[in-house]
Amino acid sequence: MNRSVLHAPGESYFAHTRQELVSLLDGVPQTVLEVGCGRGNTLGYLKERGARETFGIELNYSVAGDAIDQVDHLAVGDVESMQWPFPGARFDCIILGDVLEHLRDPWRVVSRLKESLCDGGQMVASLPNVRFYGVSIPLLFGGKWTYAEEGILDRTHLRFFTRRTAIQLFAEAGLEVRRVGSTYGPKRRLFNLLTVGIFRNLLARQHLIHALKVK
Repeated sequence: MNRSVLHAPGESYFAHTRQELVSLLDGVPQTVLEVGCGRGNTLGYLKERGARETFGIELNYSVAGDAIDQVDHLAVGDVESMQWPFPGARFDCIILGDVLEHLRDPWRVVSRLKESLCDGGQMVASLPNVRFYGVSIPLLFGGKWTYAEEGILDRTHLRFFTRRTAIQLFAEAGLEVRRVGSTYGPKRRLFNLLTVGIFRNLLARQHLIHALKVK
């Protein structure tokens, strides 16, 4: 069964411009691949800022139709099982926004994608943090692990990561992790500052990874 029909997120899910991932980049990459490009807004934004050529892979057919006008080269399908759609292409940057947790073998996918990166190329990704207090406290004290329609315990999530295992995912693929960020929300960000980061791994809903393919 096509996994795109198992869960139908709201319209905004596919329309985000992933500013938090773009902000991790060192400059504006010239050739960019986004896996899970949605309607192509992030790639369109990078093109406006000076990217020369953009490539996108999107699983959801109906959403991909809206990305045609924003993405130079678009492929529709499952990145884990599809025949590689861009043979010979080399990328300065690969973006994986809220994708890896949905895959059966994200370790293999990251390793394969690394081979398409130029030397010195960047890979940026976001992954939900399973140590977030809204997940870990109910599990620890109430034995609750309740799947939902969206969020960290989204029913379509197959893999779960902490900050440490997110870093390991990229390091094991031979990438050098340069920066790790987190998303908190205003109140949790303030509390994190007031507590000098002691509880950062419980407060973060998501970890942001910036990694390089070193020569």
